[in-house]
Amino acid sequence: SNGVLNLTPDKYASFVEVFRALKPRGRLYLADVVVYKPVPDAALTLDRLIGGALLEGQYLDAINSAGLRDVEVVSTKDVFAGAEGEERAQQFETMGANIRAIKP
Repeated sequence: SNGVLNLTPDKYASFVEVFRALKPRGRLYLADVVVYKPVPDAALTLDRLIGGALLEGQYLDAINSAGLRDVEVVSTKDVFAGAEGEERAQQFETMGANIRAIKP
């Protein structure tokens, strides 16, 4: 994934499907958008990318709740620096996160 799961309205259901598709000891490695300040629901109509973002902890909890383990953020990067929407992204401390997990 490269920011695709962020656009899904039910991230938990998406991670349940990832869990189902992976073989035992299969690995999930994805890049997606997370925020460090809560995004109000009203922002969804203004900006689908940031409006759909979860707090990092909520995102990791969704992965873990789907059954994946050893969930960790490998790295983060300010993917909006110098890009259109940078000011809006900064309002919610929006970052690109590389995340990995393993199916037991």
